[in-house]
Amino acid sequence: MKGELFDLKVAEAQASVVMMALAPACHRVTLAGSMRRRKAQVHDIDIVAWPLCEEVAAAQTSLFGASETKLLPVKLIEILHSSGMWLRTADDYPRKIVLEPGEGHRVPVEIYLAEPDGRNLGALIQMRTGSDRFNVSLAQRAIRMGLQYKAGYGIFRDGERLDDGSEEGIFRALGLDWCPPTAREDDYHAVMMKR
Repeated sequence: MKGELFDLKVAEAQASVVMMALAPACHRVTLAGSMRRRKAQVHDIDIVAWPLCEEVAAAQTSLFGASETKLLPVKLIEILHSSGMWLRTADDYPRKIVLEPGEGHRVPVEIYLAEPDGRNLGALIQMRTGSDRFNVSLAQRAIRMGLQYKAGYGIFRDGERLDDGSEEGIFRALGLDWCPPTAREDDYHAVMMKR
């Protein structure tokens, strides 16, 4: 049900099952979103995955639309289908899979896939952890510094990536101290003022 809130413990139990199912098809699977920020109640489960990908024929790429790459997470899709979790790709983000609630899992799940080479994994984890307001403050800081915060891809100047590919690297590239996920409910400046 849209807008429904779920207790963190309920969501954690379901997330554990989903992440264990995904693990054999991924280099790395991690929680993000409000669960990683340890909110008491959540709307959904956000998972960031760096899937194992394989090259497929052009005719098989329709799942993710007209893609320039033919490297797709075939094993991950097979696992999701065989587990009975109904899935769909999202219209708003080309590398997002949505697991709708069904028998045995009540909480909606959104799986965000890193690029096949994993180059955006750390940035994707940071961005998908949020909060929205926190990410806006990072983007605004980047602009003030003459940089660009490319959501889910890192910090850039004139097309050159400045962070090291890690989540921590996003903060360093912006001249900031690391901020734990549990403190990311507000904008970065507000978080630093509370310390």
